[in-house]
Amino acid sequence: MPDAAAARASCVDCLASGVYAQYCYGCAKLATPQARTGCVECVKRGGVAEFCATPTPDALPPDRDCFHGSYACISCYTQPEVKNRTACARCVKEMESRTGTNSDKAYQCHQCFLKIDDRVTQGICMDECVPATLPSGTYTECYGMCANPDLTAGRNPARVRECVDCLIAVNSSSNFYGCDQCIRSTNDLPNAAEARAECIGCLKTLVGTSWPPQYCFSCARLPSVQAQSDCAECLKKGGDFNVCTKAATIT
Repeated sequence: MPDAAAARASCVDCLASGVYAQYCYGCAKLATPQARTGCVECVKRGGVAEFCATPTPDALPPDRDCFHGSYACISCYTQPEVKNRTACARCVKEMESRTGTNSDKAYQCHQCFLKIDDRVTQGICMDECVPATLPSGTYTECYGMCANPDLTAGRNPARVRECVDCLIAVNSSSNFYGCDQCIRSTNDLPNAAEARAECIGCLKTLVGTSWPPQYCFSCARLPSVQAQSDCAECLKKGGDFNVCTKAATIT
């Protein structure tokens, strides 16, 4: 290249700054000093050379948003489906801090923008749900159940967060379906909000016990919150379902 000496010097400076060698080499091959400098600054912010060598590296992540070499994080700034780029980067970085750069788990954050098309729900999914459900392995429900418009009144933010709160509280890959059933079984009730809250509250009381979630959502369609609560308590004590549901409705 015409300015090979300058390119070599740029590469050496890049290496001295601690950037991965292959990224420095990639930036050094660019045609102008300005392009090389911009590329190096981009990879220092967490970019990878293939992206940072584009004509618009300023569209890539700001300082400290991404780990070096994280394709998963860079995609938060390059994919057109992403409506909430900073939430995406935070999600990926948090997942990578626990599971490694470019891990399969980090890419779970991408599902939030691939399967959800509005900014607010994307943000809830990435900021509030996926990292929090990593221990239980129920992160797929962040962009599945909790982003289902039919279960969340058209992705009403309060309803999405109610679902996320339930998912996190249940903290179980075998019992998360209780959240789904609490919502579905109460959706058409006149007191749906109260019944849903009672059912989800019941699920939370079962955490750490051997009682199945059915105790909660089986009682959720009873005519009052008090009847739902009495029914669940009866079942927890070992009562028969038919007996408990009838006893709970006696006035």
